[in-house]
Amino acid sequence: MSDPIIQIDDATFAVGAATLVDSVSLEIARGSIVAICGPNGAGKSTLLKMIAGDLSPRNGEVRIDGASVDEAASSDLSRMRSVFQQSSRPDAPFTVQAVVTMGRYPYRGDPDVSGDDDARAVEDAMERTDVTQFAGRSFATLSGGERTRVLMAKVIAQAAPVALLDEPTTALDVAHQEAVLEQMRYLASSGTTVVTVLHDLNAAAYYADSVVLMSDGGVVATGSPRDVLEAELLSAVYGQEINVIEHPSRDCPLVIVS
Repeated sequence: MSDPIIQIDDATFAVGAATLVDSVSLEIARGSIVAICGPNGAGKSTLLKMIAGDLSPRNGEVRIDGASVDEAASSDLSRMRSVFQQSSRPDAPFTVQAVVTMGRYPYRGDPDVSGDDDARAVEDAMERTDVTQFAGRSFATLSGGERTRVLMAKVIAQAAPVALLDEPTTALDVAHQEAVLEQMRYLASSGTTVVTVLHDLNAAAYYADSVVLMSDGGVVATGSPRDVLEAELLSAVYGQEINVIEHPSRDCPLVIVS
């Protein structure tokens, strides 16, 4: 890979004697969609938090566009990456529009970014995620799925070169799940690198350019969905018999639990 935007070099994260991410090395291409998959406890969200700079590796290094995320100031990090986390406080005393507008905070004071630029970015992000009708509503009054769409709008409004999404389709109905996944494609098509934790292997198969499969804190396979989402490997990693066939209507594998 000639010019990766994310480089992870032998990164390890541990809490006491428990190693949650173990000597992971990865390179992630610009403008790609990368799905991190694996069973519960595999280390997926921990790895994503290390990329975000929210957790510091015990050993190794994580870089975004050549800069160490562990050494970057918070103001610089907010320009480097946006983060979607399901754990965002549901009782936050803000309107939906205020929450989405928070995505523009990194540009405050930037002479090259006007208030009109911020307003257009917020409006476009809310339209894309179908939350415009909630603009004046309190974030705390929304359903889980509605809050997910608002937080995705915030990520889009932030317009960082890297978007880190931790299980963005949780609590969404089928239609809005597909809509959020399509927003990942929109971000990638506009040059954003998307790294997302996904439990839905079929969503990864169709939407991701590459899949990172984790187990017990390590990466067991990385590559295209067709290369990684292979029946024998998935069965071993998940401890469940899994079949993989060709999807009848989409040009991708279809993962079926036996």
